[in-house]
Amino acid sequence: MLEKAEAIRFGDPQDPGTQLGCVIYDQGAEILFHPGRQGALLPIVIDKVPQNSVLVMEEPFGPIVRVPDNDPEVMANSNSTDFGLASGNNDLNRANASINGLDVDTCNIWEQPGYRIEMSPFTGLKDSGNGVKEGVIKAMKFFKNAKT
Repeated sequence: MLEKAEAIRFGDPQDPGTQLGCVIYDQGAEILFHPGRQGALLPIVIDKVPQNSVLVMEEPFGPIVRVPDNDPEVMANSNSTDFGLASGNNDLNRANASINGLDVDTCNIWEQPGYRIEMSPFTGLKDSGNGVKEGVIKAMKFFKNAKT
């Protein structure tokens, strides 16, 4: 993981050559790789992240990898937060466990967060999202008043 992290080209998310844009900070963790902050950009690899840290308990809106191959532990940690927007998994054999075990609106399997069919509803669970289901059909219904 460190070798791959050190090879990432980070910078302005608008630049096509950028592989990694803005990420969030975290305190209380062991930093394994940190090339230095450049504006809002802070590509890092960290370990031993405390369960009550910002990185775990808030929505980081950055690429986060939970390394333990202990799915029940990872899911329990994730489900213990006030948020449930989306998750991602690149292991098809573990996909059903993620779908059934995580309290999130979307489980991405081999896809980036944000991929969705426009007809499907999307928001977040718990304190995530904007509270209004997105997607073409749901959005149209939101702007209509039904009468009986």
